Amino acid sequence: MDILETQASVTYDKNKQEVLVRTKRRKIMGPFSAIGRLSTDKSGEDDIFDLLDQISKGAISLFRKFKSLRDENNNTLCYVLDQMSQSKRVLFGRYLRELRNKDIVRITLREMVAHNPQRPYVFSKSSYMINPNLIKCWDYEDSEALWGQCKR
Repeated sequence: MDILETQASVTYDKNKQEVLVRTKRRKIMGPFSAIGRLSTDKSGEDDIFDLLDQISKGAISLFRKFKSLRDENNNTLCYVLDQMSQSKRVLFGRYLRELRNKDIVRITLREMVAHNPQRPYVFSKSSYMINPNLIKCWDYEDSEALWGQCKR
């Protein structure tokens, strides 16, 4: 994420007789900086719009549900299927397969470790992760490490 705002504070140190200027940078995720880099040429990787254009309307609807349920810190979510009928579970599986084939969503393992091995991530059985390169999250470095451990 880019640094969008900088704050400066000016103080006077009486002991050293100096003027100190301290800058503080804040990371702000604006309304459109939450999506990954957009491709402008045909030779580059597909961006989120290219990938969503290649999947069915039902898979897009499932992705929209996943996006609304995701944890903004690491792009993980839990989607419970207990209340669904058998026909809806079959459709869910088909749409999930489409999202997984395009590498938009992956299935998380029960326990995964990112940068801090002292703090492993523990997920429930029906947990998924949205590609952090397509939808940015606050803990991008951890999410990228977790993404590499998820099942394709």
